[in-house]
Amino acid sequence: MKYLNKLYWKMRIIGFSIPWIFCINLGDNVKFEGKKHQVVNVKYDNSFGLIDLYNVNRWANRIDCRKIFSPFIIKKNFCKAYNFYMKNWFVIWCNEGMKPWMRKCRIWK
Repeated sequence: MKYLNKLYWKMRIIGFSIPWIFCINLGDNVKFEGKKHQVVNVKYDNSFGLIDLYNVNRWANRIDCRKIFSPFIIKKNFCKAYNFYMKNWFVIWCNEGMKPWMRKCRIWK
């Protein structure tokens, strides 16, 4: 029974990790004003700190940035999310289940 519980939570974590692929995260390449930039900082007010190829820093709104997808970025973002949930939440969820207060945390994408 314990094995099935762990398998259940691993499958849920895989499901939780998939939306992270489509969100802009630190280190991702984005297109802003027609140029390629890298995200180096994220603020809660929906803005990103960007750096371009010439190391020029600037801030941009989230809605003005478009993520540049590649197989490497897709794998990196999925693995980043999967490792986050496995390291921080997996043992808690296996032992206690998901409590109502956990659903209110800002860990969901």
